[in-house]
Amino acid sequence: MPSEYQYSLLIVDDNPQNRLLAVEQLMQQEETYKILAAPSAAIADKLLERYAIDLILLDWEMPGTNGISFLQKLKAHPQQQNIPVIMYTGIMTSPESLREALDAGAADFLRKPADPIELLARCRSILSRDQYYKALIQAEEERSRFKLQELSASLIQIAQQKRLLKEILDELEQLESHGPLLQLQQKIKHKLKVEGNWSELQNRIQLLHQEFIKKLESTHPNISQEELIYCTLIYMGLDQKEIMDILDISPESALRNRYRLRQKMQLHSQERLEEYLKNI
Repeated sequence: MPSEYQYSLLIVDDNPQNRLLAVEQLMQQEETYKILAAPSAAIADKLLERYAIDLILLDWEMPGTNGISFLQKLKAHPQQQNIPVIMYTGIMTSPESLREALDAGAADFLRKPADPIELLARCRSILSRDQYYKALIQAEEERSRFKLQELSASLIQIAQQKRLLKEILDELEQLESHGPLLQLQQKIKHKLKVEGNWSELQNRIQLLHQEFIKKLESTHPNISQEELIYCTLIYMGLDQKEIMDILDISPESALRNRYRLRQKMQLHSQERLEEYLKNI
């Protein structure tokens, strides 16, 4: 017996002989499967809360909650809806039953008694496919995470550059402005606008944080586009000084923005805007 199992399977069947047969068929052929068994949907629910299940072999006809009702409940559960399910039945075997099971979210359909080789082949196929999809999702999440980190780094870099240019400009304005010095001031002022770069960054912000922006717009439809960007920068974790530098606004303007947002969102005095946006 392996010290570590590769997959955990849950067999849900009220008939003890059917449960034992399915367990034996799988364990005799595949030692990397950890097999759990439940005689009812209620026991299956408890096992799902306790263990990470990779595949469910589900009987259709059971007392209490039947297989289809259990499957529908499973697919509505945020943490369990992606667990693949094979409907395993000896009674509901018509094409109409097959369609009903697939429509409810079953990944496959097996008629009892299943040939041991066919049972194992179906389980392996579904687990392999599920592993492939999980790998794709993980790769996409990593790409998204990298893009978000890259965007945050770009925004912080812009904030630092603008802050430095403002400091240089303030020092230059203390000097007499004529000739080359005046031209240098004008170049710095032009550089501070970075209109093209900011427009591109706005598009990237809206693309990478579109889910947050949609939720914010849905919750507070009275918020302007400028306020949406302001809120998104807060949501990204940028501090107030960085946001002021990026948006080229004064501390007074930043305070007014926050006050207007708090009014529109009807936040209590104890509620922090940053925490509210993080949890929206």
